[in-house]
Amino acid sequence: MTVTASAASGYEFIDWSGDCLGASPCSVTMNENRGVNANFKLIPPPPLPVLTTSAGTGGTVSPSGSNTYALGSVVVVTQAANSGYTFTSWSGHCRGSGACSVTMNAGRKVTASFGLIPDVEHDLTTAASPIAGGAVSPSGTNSYADGTSVTVTATANSGYEFSSWSGDCFGSGSCSVTMNADRNVTANFTLNPLAGKIVFRSTATTSSALEIYVIDPDGSNQVRLTNNTFTDANPIWSTDGSKVGFNSIRGGNEDVWVMNADGSNQVNLTNNASFDSSAAWSPDGSKIAFISARDGVRGIFVMNTDGSNVVQLIGDMAEAANTAWSPDGSKIAFSAKLSGDHAIYTINADGTNLTNLTNGSNHDTEFDWSPDGSKIAFQSVRDGNWEIYVMNADGSNQTRLTSNSIRDQGPSWSPDGSKMVFYSERNAINTFELYVMDADGSNATRITNNASFGAVSADWGP
Repeated sequence: MTVTASAASGYEFIDWSGDCLGASPCSVTMNENRGVNANFKLIPPPPLPVLTTSAGTGGTVSPSGSNTYALGSVVVVTQAANSGYTFTSWSGHCRGSGACSVTMNAGRKVTASFGLIPDVEHDLTTAASPIAGGAVSPSGTNSYADGTSVTVTATANSGYEFSSWSGDCFGSGSCSVTMNADRNVTANFTLNPLAGKIVFRSTATTSSALEIYVIDPDGSNQVRLTNNTFTDANPIWSTDGSKVGFNSIRGGNEDVWVMNADGSNQVNLTNNASFDSSAAWSPDGSKIAFISARDGVRGIFVMNTDGSNVVQLIGDMAEAANTAWSPDGSKIAFSAKLSGDHAIYTINADGTNLTNLTNGSNHDTEFDWSPDGSKIAFQSVRDGNWEIYVMNADGSNQTRLTSNSIRDQGPSWSPDGSKMVFYSERNAINTFELYVMDADGSNATRITNNASFGAVSADWGP
C-alpha cells in the first residue's frame, strides 16, 4: 500500500523511517506487519530584511548603519547636513532630494549625499551725490560675506554739508546695513551757504597800511594774513582755496603776489618795473590772468601760477582793472575805459572776441561771475550812487540789487551762489564794512566791525 505524509502549517516533511526510508514516496507490501514513521520539522521563519543607510561627507542620516525591520514595514529615512554643507540627493533605494521612505519587503540600501555650501557674498555699492560734495566710506563697490554688518560713513568736502542718506539707509543719522542681499547707499550733500572763507583788505589793526585778512562768512575768526608797512590789496582765492593772490607795492611798484592761505610763503610773481595787478586764477588752477602796463598801456595777460610764461592776450585797454575768469574757463572779464566811462568787457581765453557787456557811461567796475557762470554781479553809479547790480553773462537783464543813499560796492558770490559779500558805508560814512546778503539783495547782514578805513575788496572762496 502507499503511505503519504502531509505537513502541518509551519512544518515540513523530512523523511520516512521504519519500513519506509528516505524521502521518496512510501509504498509497503503487507506480507507481514509493517511500521512506518513520517518525520517532520519546524520551518524556520524567514530572515528579517535589513536596511543599510550611510551618509557622505558633510552630514548624517537616521536611522544610521544596518537595521532589521519587519517584512513589509515602511521606514522613513531622514538626513541632516552639517554646518557649511547642504543636502544634495539620495541614492540607492531612494532617489532625488525629497523625502525618503522605503518598504522593507527585502533588504534595502540608502545613501544621503551632501555638498559644501559655497561662500555667499553680496555687493555693497556706495556713492556721494554730488560727487564734489564729499566722500563716503567704504567707497565704490565692495563684497561682503552673507550676514555681515557694514557701517557706512560720510564726510563732507569744504563748502558742503552732509544732508541725508538714500537707498538702503535713510535719514541723516548713522548708516549700518546687513549684507543679506546686494545693497546700495548714497550719501547726499548740499552746499553750505556760509561755507568757505572771505579774504579782504583792511586797516583793522593798523593806522595806515592796508593789509589782507580772512574771516568766516558769519563774521567770526578774523585773522590777519599780511603784516608790513606797504599796502597789500585786491586779495583773491586760488581755485582750490590753498592760496591767496594779492597786489602789493612792497617791491617798489605794484606787483602780483601770492601766498599760502595761512599767510605764509609770500612770493612776488611778476616782479618787474611796470604796473601789475588784479590776479585771477583759471578754473583748472593752471593759469593766472592779470592786468599789466608793461607794454606802456594796460592790457590783459596770463601766466603760469609760478609767474613764468607771461603772454599778452589783449593790449591797449585803458584803465583796465578787475579780472575774473568765467567758471567754464572760456572767457575772461575785466573793466576798462575804452569809450566814455568804465564798462565791463569779456574776451575769449585766447584774447579774441572783445565784447562790451554794460555798454554805458556808468562806471561799471568790481564784478564777479556767479559759480554757475550764468550771471555777473557788479557795481555801478548809473543811478547816482554806488550800488550792486546783476546781469546775465551776456550783459542782458541788468538788475539793481541794493538801493540806499550810501555806497554798496564790490560784490562776490558765495560758493553755492545763494549769497554775496560786499562792502558798504551803511554803518558810517567813509568807513566801509563787509556785509553778506542773499543773491536777490535781501537780508543784508554786517559781518565786520573794523575801525578807520574798515574792510573792502572781499572775495568769497571755497
